[in-house]
Amino acid sequence: MWINKAVAQNNADAIFILGLMTEFGRGVKPDLQQALRLFDRAGSMGQRYAQMEAKGMRMAGEAEAQQARFARQCASRGGVADGPVCAVGDMAIDPY
Repeated sequence: MWINKAVAQNNADAIFILGLMTEFGRGVKPDLQQALRLFDRAGSMGQRYAQMEAKGMRMAGEAEAQQARFARQCASRGGVADGPVCAVGDMAIDPY
């Protein structure tokens, strides 16, 4: 209740905290897109931790997308991606 009152008054710290709660599902339904919007909102008000959290979320998303591209490329060569390694049988190959 108090967080929502502070958010309604555009308190950047409260918006950041609500973003964390939303990211991790603490007291609210987890929603990564909403959490990112909250971090961006708080960050635009100068809340540095919110700016860092938003940047970290975007970096994590890009890393996951890169890993998915690598896994698809590896599979196209008949391999199985295990982290940064593409394995075909007992051999690690470069799928590119």
